[in-house]
Amino acid sequence: MGQYYKVISHGDFKPLLLEEKNIYVYKRIFKNENIIVITNFGEEKTINLSNENINEYKCLLSNTEFINNNGTLNLKPYDAIILYKKN
Repeated sequence: MGQYYKVISHGDFKPLLLEEKNIYVYKRIFKNENIIVITNFGEEKTINLSNENINEYKCLLSNTEFINNNGTLNLKPYDAIILYKKN
């Protein structure tokens, strides 16, 4: 059985990148756990999450190759990425 992350069901919800069309990004925070969920419902797109220090996160799930270039992510169409960090 896989690992259970309480942050997924118990964390506070914070939307990110609200101005991006067809990109849905949010962060959940619970105690010492953080998770960032990134989904792209459109064409290929580059986004910047450098304010979130995603270099500190590990990738739990990605349906394509996940490449982090200091917070800049190149998302393929219909890409989904889940990042996790425990402080």
